[in-house]
Amino acid sequence: MSLPNIRRGGNTHVVVVGLAVCAAIVFAGSVAAEIPPQDDPPPSTASVAARVRMKERCVWYVAGVPSNIALQPAGSSVDKVYDGSEYSLAATLAPLIAWNSGNETGGGVEDPDDHAWCTYFGTTGGISVTGQWSAGGFVAAANEGEPDPGVNFDLSVSNPLGVTITEGDCRTPGQAESQWTVGTNVGKTSNTGTVNVPLIAQPRGETTETPANREGSNDRCNINWSVDVKIPPELKPQYAGETYIFTGPTFTTEISLDYLDYAD
Repeated sequence: MSLPNIRRGGNTHVVVVGLAVCAAIVFAGSVAAEIPPQDDPPPSTASVAARVRMKERCVWYVAGVPSNIALQPAGSSVDKVYDGSEYSLAATLAPLIAWNSGNETGGGVEDPDDHAWCTYFGTTGGISVTGQWSAGGFVAAANEGEPDPGVNFDLSVSNPLGVTITEGDCRTPGQAESQWTVGTNVGKTSNTGTVNVPLIAQPRGETTETPANREGSNDRCNINWSVDVKIPPELKPQYAGETYIFTGPTFTTEISLDYLDYAD
């Protein structure tokens, strides 16, 4: 401790004593708790997925294949009966149409132009529709089913079972011009059978790979056709006054598809 500082002033002695205050402060040291080492977190996985709708695959459709050919009086024979004179018969068939459209929602025969959008996915296909007559001429029977061989008649060059074909709307949008071929002669000029003759065809490799997504952009072709024949003159029906049924050859339609296989 330091000595007091004494001041003298007059008869009065003032003693000023300064005290030094000492304080002992102890800082307590903090001790950290032990932290265990941190492990690596487990790996995280994320799957990748997407929903993608596939365009429909183009496939071929055919409509108008005849299931029966009902001949009716035609020309000057309309509203007449057979009286020993030549008698004309004819039938206008429904148009035969081939077109491509989607495999799921295509094939609407009401309007083949309004096709379902589709693609061939690199496997374009061709189509061929042919027709063939069976052997035989026309066999007659009275309405009650009585055969009458005397009214049967054969087919010949002078009296053929004729087929008239005209091309309708045929298009191949992927080409500068239509690649379709249309038959012109599937008539029958004798009682012998006929080999397959073309009606409508488009070869593989010419078909539009991916039709545009709009109406009328698909490959399509149709024919308009009719059948006619004449009952020869001078036939002598055994059952005069009766209605006769004439049964002719059968017509077979064959559809052939030619696809490039995925494995090719």
